[in-house]
Amino acid sequence: MLLTKTDLPIIFAQEQGGKTGIYTAAALPPANNPTEGQEGPLTRAGEFTPKKTNTPNPKGPVGEAIVTGAAKSTDGKHVVIRTFSDAYEYTVGDDGDIVNAILNGKPNVTPLPNEPQGEAISYTADG
Repeated sequence: MLLTKTDLPIIFAQEQGGKTGIYTAAALPPANNPTEGQEGPLTRAGEFTPKKTNTPNPKGPVGEAIVTGAAKSTDGKHVVIRTFSDAYEYTVGDDGDIVNAILNGKPNVTPLPNEPQGEAISYTADG
């Protein structure tokens, strides 16, 4: 999950065929909502399909396709999506549209080979 520049969620959901659906919310649910399931619908914005990199990882080829984490830089100019095998970093445009950066941008791919618990990623405070 990531947050937009207005702190709305961007959710990554594993789908069949090695794809990950990208879902957004138009608004946050009301605070202290006593009725579960009344949060409002998510909209499918597109999909993230990792490359076949052959980077060694504990899950083999399947690990290349499983999104395990994501992060946004403090200044909001970059986002990174992590799989068991690689990190995909995107530059976010001046409009701050993270989903557009992921769907239409070209990522810098960094191999992260053979990490037994390769499930999280983050930026430092200074980027």
